Amino acid sequence: MEPRDVVERFYSAYNAHDTDAMARCYSEWGDFVAPGELTMRGRDLASAFDRRWVGAFPDLHIELRTVMESGQWVVVEGTATGTHAGPLRFFGWDVAPTGRRVVADFAVIYHVEGEEIVSAHLRYDRLSLMRQLGVLGGEGGRAG
Repeated sequence: MEPRDVVERFYSAYNAHDTDAMARCYSEWGDFVAPGELTMRGRDLASAFDRRWVGAFPDLHIELRTVMESGQWVVVEGTATGTHAGPLRFFGWDVAPTGRRVVADFAVIYHVEGEEIVSAHLRYDRLSLMRQLGVLGGEGGRAG
């Protein structure tokens, strides 16, 4: 299995909201880095991050626009869309469900060894997402 196949398997599981299959894509000892100086080490913490988003956005769907592979590295760009229908712990804030639809562009750099993701570095616009959720003033973002 090529590194790109591992990452695409992860996103197929994400869109199916199969959190167990998502977790199996991560290495037991790998790291996951997200905005807000958030670093999680190991499969359990990385998959907990994913479960939190799937729980908060039960209709979450990810569309990959770009997938590039070079050796063991895979870079993706995509758009996540969903309706905020569950509680979300967001950078120290508990955000109650707002019922708002959000659209968030993101990019992730993956390092894959064998059939596991050993490193994932996520980037997305937190400010836009917070505005779309109504946590900050202004509507901002792309949600319609």
